[in-house]
Amino acid sequence: MADDGNTKSSLVENSRVTWEGCSVLLDINDGDRLVFARLSAGATLKIGNKNYSLKHLINCPFGSVFSVETGSEGSYLTRSSPSSLEGKNNAQENNGCESKKDESLSKDNRALVDDNKAQTLTGEDIDAMRREGVTGDDIVEALIANSSTFENKTLFSQEKYRIKKQKKYAPKVILRRPVARSICEAYFKKYPSRIGFLRVDTLSLLLSFANISANSEALVVDMVGGLLTGAVAERMGGTGTGQVCSTYLGKTPYSIEIVRIFNFGNDICKSILKASLQDLMTSSSSTENGSLDQNDNGTGGDDSSNMKGVQGGLLDQNDQTPDGTSQVMRSCNKSVNKAGQKAPKEAIKLWKENGFSSLIVAAPDLDTWSLVKDLLPLLSNSAPFAIYHQFLQPLATCMHNLQLEKMAIGLQISEPWLREYQVTMPQSNVVILTDPASDLSISRNGVTVYPIQGEYSRDKLMLQRIRSYIAFLETRLQELSRRPDYVKHYIFTDSDIAVVDNLGSLFHDFPNFHLALTFRNNKDQPLNSGFIAVRGTVDGISRAKIFLQRVLEVYKSKYINASRMLGDQLALAWVVKSHPSFDTRRFSKPQPFLEDVGGASVLFLPCAVYNWTPPEGAGQFHGMPLDVKVVHFKGSRKRLMLESWNFFSSSSSDLSDMLCLVLKSGRTKYDF
Repeated sequence: MADDGNTKSSLVENSRVTWEGCSVLLDINDGDRLVFARLSAGATLKIGNKNYSLKHLINCPFGSVFSVETGSEGSYLTRSSPSSLEGKNNAQENNGCESKKDESLSKDNRALVDDNKAQTLTGEDIDAMRREGVTGDDIVEALIANSSTFENKTLFSQEKYRIKKQKKYAPKVILRRPVARSICEAYFKKYPSRIGFLRVDTLSLLLSFANISANSEALVVDMVGGLLTGAVAERMGGTGTGQVCSTYLGKTPYSIEIVRIFNFGNDICKSILKASLQDLMTSSSSTENGSLDQNDNGTGGDDSSNMKGVQGGLLDQNDQTPDGTSQVMRSCNKSVNKAGQKAPKEAIKLWKENGFSSLIVAAPDLDTWSLVKDLLPLLSNSAPFAIYHQFLQPLATCMHNLQLEKMAIGLQISEPWLREYQVTMPQSNVVILTDPASDLSISRNGVTVYPIQGEYSRDKLMLQRIRSYIAFLETRLQELSRRPDYVKHYIFTDSDIAVVDNLGSLFHDFPNFHLALTFRNNKDQPLNSGFIAVRGTVDGISRAKIFLQRVLEVYKSKYINASRMLGDQLALAWVVKSHPSFDTRRFSKPQPFLEDVGGASVLFLPCAVYNWTPPEGAGQFHGMPLDVKVVHFKGSRKRLMLESWNFFSSSSSDLSDMLCLVLKSGRTKYDF
């Protein structure tokens, strides 16, 4: 019976769909509000001046999008399908795109007067439409149609008006899984002081530097509400015999309330333990422990004031958030697996004998050096440790003393930073194909997350990529069957690719191809799958889909052992080379050429222009050939992405017709 319980707990924890009693992160109107809630039949969410039941969110996949609809029982949240959402986006995109440039030049807002007379629809009219079951999107369209000034506004003002009305009459709620990343980002956006101003890239570096993995015995000093403890437990995954010990000074444990949002199963909850530092230290060092007081603060008065309230947990009973979510948050505290039980004597004895394998400290209210001096003897030999602080000076003092005392080696201080750049091609959009269970929160114009069901395990990822391409093309064919005049071309790329020139000309300069591949002078792997272009006509998409289905068949039948890497490229090469009339000698010259392969007209483009890779082992980015249109940062070259962007943006090139999406986290070092 015990095994059945563990199995059930594991299934709940790894479920891709929500269940009654689970915690969720609700993203309202693309990040305008972020609300944590526990799903139940009686739970509600307040949007505007109305409360909506959350019972319709139970048994729905994470990542689902919900909109407000009105029925016989009043307004409620209903799940929207990805196709319907995209259809709305495409319809909005088409409105006015024919004469976009002309309208931008001919319109301005100087003659518009805001006298509250432009809208002919009254509040009573809108209420009547709601009672009749009119959807929020239709109400927005009615408001636009009945606005006497909408057509005279600039395109920017029209879009601003549309978004404002959509947020009011057609709000959108995205159901997100609460994991370390999403929880950290939500808290950093709304209540950064409660997590010690700990950013998500800093959290990832702490886990990496401390070498947290399955079977670790991690010692954590968590004064950031439990975020660090939960992230460590999530990284360990509840597999093996690893445990997380959250230690504290004095008699009162630090709050780890945030751990309760992670939806941990029983196995992980049991691995999260608490023990005071005095219990962990041997009797001979109890005198030293007495020198550390729980109220000791070596970071100065400013830091103390900034960190005030971190120990208070997620939300106190008297804490009222600005957006009125305290009632929802407090409902999260019921019927939750208990994590953070007191460590048994047997576990403490083993820790004393063997030592901890890792140490992470996030205690901005304590004196860093005094704390670390007592914690390091608790570690096993050569165990890594990482310390977080909002300010540099406490870390510099601690590092200096560690060097003087010769207590550690390989010391460095890192200042994490996170930057995001995007420059778009005219009228282009970025579509991210991903696992529906992934928590990928992106709120940017022209960027859409498109979830596709599949098997995204590491050993099947390359296979799934081709399946996702095929599934996406099938939805495009369905869209074209409804709107045959709506033709859009598509380019599939890897996530480590930067497009540095306008690729729209590709479909004009080579009008007769169905799909395009990139080649190089490599006998075994002449084709690279990181760049595949598909013409957006019915014929182009249909033939590209058949071609990729053939590649998938060859992949599964001949190169399944290489499913983790390179199998897709080997399958591509086999399909192309197996065509009787194909001459592989054409790969030796970096010139585009067109060839019929299996009924599809395939355009072969040289990697030197459309899939260029910086020299391997390059310590710096020293530039690229002038004719390069696409840069591929393969393997270890990913570290060059930000440096190459800085090089590119500092040049005199015109950025108006370029797309370059680079998201990179790095660090700067202070060496002493």
